[in-house]
Amino acid sequence: MAMGSNAVVIVVFVIYVVALFVISVMSSKTVKSQEDFIIGGRNIGWLGTALSAAASSNSAGTMVAHAGSAFLVGLQFHWVSMGIVMIESLNMYLVMSPRIRNFAGHKNVMTIPDYYKQRFKKMGSTLQAVTATIIVLFMISYLVAQFKGMSFTIQSVMGWPFAPAVIVSAIIVTIYTFAGGYVAVVWTDVIQGILMLGAMILMPVLAITNAGGFTNAMNAISTINPDMLLPIGSMGVFYAIGMGFSALGSGGNPHIITRYLSVKNRKEIRKAGLMTVIFDSIVTYGAVIVGFFGRVIFTDPAMLPDGNSELIYYQMANKLIPNQIILGLIYAAIFAAIMSTIDSMLLVVSSTVVRDFWENIINKGKPLDTAFVLKVNRITVVVVAAIAMIGTFFAPAGILVLSLFAWAGVGCSIGPPIMVSLWYKKTTGIGALCGVLAGLITAMAFQFMPSLQFMYGGPPAFVVSVIVTLLVSMATASQAEDEEITDCLTTVAPDMLEDI
Repeated sequence: MAMGSNAVVIVVFVIYVVALFVISVMSSKTVKSQEDFIIGGRNIGWLGTALSAAASSNSAGTMVAHAGSAFLVGLQFHWVSMGIVMIESLNMYLVMSPRIRNFAGHKNVMTIPDYYKQRFKKMGSTLQAVTATIIVLFMISYLVAQFKGMSFTIQSVMGWPFAPAVIVSAIIVTIYTFAGGYVAVVWTDVIQGILMLGAMILMPVLAITNAGGFTNAMNAISTINPDMLLPIGSMGVFYAIGMGFSALGSGGNPHIITRYLSVKNRKEIRKAGLMTVIFDSIVTYGAVIVGFFGRVIFTDPAMLPDGNSELIYYQMANKLIPNQIILGLIYAAIFAAIMSTIDSMLLVVSSTVVRDFWENIINKGKPLDTAFVLKVNRITVVVVAAIAMIGTFFAPAGILVLSLFAWAGVGCSIGPPIMVSLWYKKTTGIGALCGVLAGLITAMAFQFMPSLQFMYGGPPAFVVSVIVTLLVSMATASQAEDEEITDCLTTVAPDMLEDI
């Protein structure tokens, strides 16, 4: 049933959007510098860091596309959730965040290309240009996927056609990102994260209950499609490996890593890490449960609008929640999952364009007027949002395909050399550059070559990138950076000393 005629749902949804705008306006008063706009002045606590990082990571690809995939292939898709919880959360908490935050504090790093420039003086400018280009191109693809997800939500709430739904989605998220920058993004992400947690606790319970209880539902699914009950079914072992290790790309996705460049100190990192694990567990498995047990209620994909499995979460909400206020909050939670990713990506692309391309590459690092730089950052947010919005009308692929493509392209090319360089001090600039390019080429090969499409390309790209980075670095060990640079990885940054 279309929700366009339901005034209560619309009112709840509109109140939620207005609240985001209010936060944005209030946050804009704290933005005095580019550092404030991009990373919140490195003054974000554990709650903001954890919920913002987790909410940004769990996007339309989680609440919409993961539920849709579980609806189609069942338990074979649970490997994605396991990977997110075990790899993404622990990687950011244990492997990357403490050292990259130390380095960022010492070298005033605000972006990922910025890290490459400061970490590798001998190849820094080249690495900055290459990684910045990769980020801009793939983040726009990722934004297209998110705008698609947002438009689905507005279509379901308002009953609007696709085109105006996309345009309104873009306007909403652009306005509050434009005004408040990183601080607005973090605190709207906190609210959105809480909404997501509530939805992902309630919806799985309702899904199992309305499917007749766990045992009856499992029996029903065995009748509908017994392959859905197998952890490794007809999709095969390579599908399981590809999905299970897809989270390896988290180490190179800048909208996640940026959260750990902005955290206050080490105590906040430890608390944020624990909260992120809890959040990811609830949200990622919640989406799979809703989609999986939704197959009992919607036994055939043809029962969904246009046969689109990525609409299962919306249809389950319509069917299972009679209270219109709660239904409005559920729609707001789906919208929140998507907006929390879009706002982060808009900031990532705008900061990459302005700080990396303009300031450091084109302007050769010469000082620019602070007010002017902030204005350019905000204009870039609008331009990038417009490009992604237009791209949404021409992208033939679904949300999951677009998300996984971008996730591998940027995460499994840029991420592995960062991880290696954080722990192996003799990593060289040429080793990092070769690792980035090897990961990118491998990811693209698995995406576009039919003979390699037996599994998701992210994990192979990650492995190839790590190996190439290490081997080339060992072969060019004489070009390793001096201790003044590498010591910044392990020496606590001055702005983090307050927790000792």
